[in-house]
Amino acid sequence: MMQKALILAFLLAVFPSIGFAQDDARMRGDKACRSDANRLCSKVLKQGDMVVLQCLQTNAKKISPACRKVLQEQGQL
Repeated sequence: MMQKALILAFLLAVFPSIGFAQDDARMRGDKACRSDANRLCSKVLKQGDMVVLQCLQTNAKKISPACRKVLQEQGQL
């Protein structure tokens, strides 16, 4: 449960928007990157959103195409 909360917090920080667009981006990001964050960044999930983002960026060649697309669309990759 704690990991899910940390991933959600990460995605909230990664996808700044307004209103419904924010909710949509958050849901897309969560769906696209959750498994990558768990698989590649499990050791840093408790260290904060920016550390998880940095981990995903460091492992950019290993993340799924869906996660890569979402991060690129948000200017995070």
